[in-house]
Amino acid sequence: MIGNDDIKKLKTIFATKGDFKKLEQKMEMKFATKSELMEGLRHLENKIELSNEKFHSRIFNLVDGLADEIRDSRESRAIFSYRIEDHESRIKILEN
Repeated sequence: MIGNDDIKKLKTIFATKGDFKKLEQKMEMKFATKSELMEGLRHLENKIELSNEKFHSRIFNLVDGLADEIRDSRESRAIFSYRIEDHESRIKILEN
């Protein structure tokens, strides 16, 4: 009588229906021409460029926001430093 172990050994030696179906699918594959490959490469390049543009625009938006914050903080420092100097001169006058 043939056991499960024997069946497993036979499957490794002989081709199964699944093996024949895989082989059939491989034989039906169509090979791409050079122009089709070049078209596919151009399509991929366009996709990559579009994704890079989106990424760059996000980076530039973040950098612009940071630049605005830095400019605003510099302006406020200039205003506050003037006010502090003004207070110091008034305090000196009051103390004398």
